[in-house]
Amino acid sequence: MKKNFEYIEEKLKEFFINDKRIEIIENSIRKLNQKREYLEKQIQELKINFDISIKGSSISGMPVANINTTSYFEKDVMTQIEKSENLLNNINIEIIQLENELLILQVKNEDINRIINMLNSNSRDIVNYKYKENLTEIEIAYRLNISITHYHRKKRQILDTISKMLIFYDNC
Repeated sequence: MKKNFEYIEEKLKEFFINDKRIEIIENSIRKLNQKREYLEKQIQELKINFDISIKGSSISGMPVANINTTSYFEKDVMTQIEKSENLLNNINIEIIQLENELLILQVKNEDINRIINMLNSNSRDIVNYKYKENLTEIEIAYRLNISITHYHRKKRQILDTISKMLIFYDNC
């Protein structure tokens, strides 16, 4: 029985570690998407400026470089576009990797999350205080206005309930 409770406690600790990691990954993906949008806009503007300057130089009566040569300006713009596109590609790869990691963590947390949500609010509070906020037994008992003995009894009941529910989900 004690080994089973230790296993459940480890699962709960892992759940909250994964939950925090999920939050971090989601924020990283949001930031990378903003960066990607900015780069896409920057690349588009570079391409527009490049097209305008090429057309402008042929209209202005200035001699246009022959087809086999490229001006310094053209080379510079093409280099900037290439660098930006490479960076954009790297961002897309990083987003895909993070989304894959996020999906794995979400699947890992799915059963425990469902079980925690099924607990009554008092039990959820105990789980959150103990495994998410890492409060001591005394702090938890004080917050819930219960005795340490009552806290221990309640915690054992919660771990037993979670254990039974995990067995149910594992058999489904």
